[in-house]
Amino acid sequence: MAALMEAAFEMWGVPTIVPDRSRLAGMVKQLETEVPTRRDGVDVRLADGRTLIVHADSLLLDGVPVELSPVPLSVLNALLVNPGFVVSRRALLAALPSGRAGSEHAVEMAVARLRAAIGTKAVVTVVKRGYRLAVA
Repeated sequence: MAALMEAAFEMWGVPTIVPDRSRLAGMVKQLETEVPTRRDGVDVRLADGRTLIVHADSLLLDGVPVELSPVPLSVLNALLVNPGFVVSRRALLAALPSGRAGSEHAVEMAVARLRAAIGTKAVVTVVKRGYRLAVA
């Protein structure tokens, strides 16, 4: 059962970890080793050579803090799940904080604010498909 769930998550691009033993102690031990490695946040090299580090609700672009409101930050987090891959407008709309959006126009505005904060070439529009983060 666990292998089937892992395969389904991997198919959709969700990274998974599986403990050596399917017991609570094995899961806790796996978390003890994985959580510290993920504490530093997501580190991505953009196509233009700049480094983007996202951790919780803070963002560093080449070591300089960048302020983002929750809506553009949620779009960025959705794009960071699979950097370089296209994310549809519908998926980005679903990623927005609840109660903040009713149409795809909200996604377009969030992308515009994200581009204003991290650069216009960092988020690429893929016509009729969605958006992707331009990574190296």
